[in-house]
Amino acid sequence: MELLQAKAKPSDLPGADDAPKTLSEAVYLRLRHDILSGQLKPGSKLRFADLTNRYDAAMGTLRESLSRLNADRLVIAESQRGFRVAPISLNELWDITRIRAEIEAAALGESIDAGTADWEADILSALHRLLKLEDPLNATPALLTEKGALLHKKFHMSLVNATPSIWRLRVIDVLYDHSERYRRLQTSYLSGMLNSAQDHQAMAAATVARDKKTATRLLKRHLEKTAEMVAAISDLWSAT
Repeated sequence: MELLQAKAKPSDLPGADDAPKTLSEAVYLRLRHDILSGQLKPGSKLRFADLTNRYDAAMGTLRESLSRLNADRLVIAESQRGFRVAPISLNELWDITRIRAEIEAAALGESIDAGTADWEADILSALHRLLKLEDPLNATPALLTEKGALLHKKFHMSLVNATPSIWRLRVIDVLYDHSERYRRLQTSYLSGMLNSAQDHQAMAAATVARDKKTATRLLKRHLEKTAEMVAAISDLWSAT
């Protein structure tokens, strides 16, 4: 599969408000964005000739960025053959979903036990910003836009941010990004099916009400439902 030609603008990138400190960091973030958003397709060969033009970067900078992405398991280093975007598979989708559900539910439970009023306010603020963007009548689901993707992650992370476990948060952050790659690949297949405002409202309500059993159940079901919709798209798997 070949690289797409569209170039991501720095202002579109996750964390764009925090200017990268080095050129290598900037290239890494752009590559990472293009992989997570599906602009660089799963399994596609990452040819240095193409990347040099696309990212206006020297080979050494690109190699450093690709090595970081290899550590993130977003690209695969092939012996003597360069790099390739990590492929996708149904087995990986379900593995990511299962582990996310386990770890996020545990972190949510811990957050409900330890969360403060400020934590509750952060959840409601993140929900408010997300709901203002979501509109069931939109032809393109808001959660599949760049802004929607950012607000969606901020909402999900706000639910678990009160956990005392830094390592849970680190693992959740990594798994979220890997599942995001699958979710974003749905863009041309699911149209309005991904407007999930009711799910988000219900999760937030149960969480701030400190109803641990309901909140964790809703979270797990929310993750499973998204995975089920991705898994049901036969065209997606036959195209990879």
